[in-house]
Amino acid sequence: MLPKHLRLPARQIPIIAYKGQKIDGKFLAVRFLADETLANPLFAITVSTKASKSAVERNRIRRILKVKLEELITAGKIKTGKYLLLVRTPDVDESGLLLELEQLLGK
Repeated sequence: MLPKHLRLPARQIPIIAYKGQKIDGKFLAVRFLADETLANPLFAITVSTKASKSAVERNRIRRILKVKLEELITAGKIKTGKYLLLVRTPDVDESGLLLELEQLLGK
């Protein structure tokens, strides 16, 4: 689980989903609102049942993404803002997903 100071509050998820800028990749989509007033970037991760019908698999994908996010944040590679990560592709490849995450958040 992401530390509380990095989590996006649930009530803000619909705002980011509809008003945020969108960057699409093969495995995931990133919606974000830039906010320079934040001390840390805030994240919410959603994994669609289209990505996997199995809750175990969806939770595994979330855990993998959370570890990579923590690495990117400590390395200072992510700008401050509010981010919503949407995993929606049924053909999720772990190495491709992590590479794509780094590329999309680096933009």
